[in-house]
Amino acid sequence: MKKVIVAVIGLLCFTPTAFAYNWGVGLHGGVSQNDPDYIGIVDKLVSKNYGVFGIEGFYERNASFELSDGEEFLGIKIGIDLYGKNKLKLPSVQATENTYAIPLTIYYKNNLESENISSFIGIGLTQINSEVKISGAENISKTKIFPHIAVGAEYRLNWLVALGVEIKYNFDAEVKKNGNVLSDRSGIGGAVTARFYF
Repeated sequence: MKKVIVAVIGLLCFTPTAFAYNWGVGLHGGVSQNDPDYIGIVDKLVSKNYGVFGIEGFYERNASFELSDGEEFLGIKIGIDLYGKNKLKLPSVQATENTYAIPLTIYYKNNLESENISSFIGIGLTQINSEVKISGAENISKTKIFPHIAVGAEYRLNWLVALGVEIKYNFDAEVKKNGNVLSDRSGIGGAVTARFYF
């Protein structure tokens, strides 16, 4: 995953025509699909947390695909998503799942002509890391890489700040170890976003 990230950033940032247009950082908070199943126990006994909070860095450059009349960009973003903890509490055992993900997305963005509104669509890979802490036993952890797609829109308040929404779909994000599902974030999620350009 690290080699892929370095290669893509290098391709976008260090080619002769790649001069910086928009660098920035983004924050988002929302909800995501969540289907945990700790050590074979029915997941309805688990206290689920559907929240997700993330931070990202991004880079955009002008593109000329001529897919629309508006200004077009090609972008890349990488970040970290922190998922809400899931907890299992029984008289004999207690378990807590901690999961975070590192998504890398390449996207096409279109600014509508003479408007502050833009939309984007992207594809990418996510590395998800899940750990279950179990009372009286060793922690169980596992890492997995899976594909995702994302679509969204934003409204540029000024040259620095934009607010928007994003919808993401994770494919096959089930993390298993020794036949047990530690975490499953497959499916759809949505978030409200704030992006800061410089």
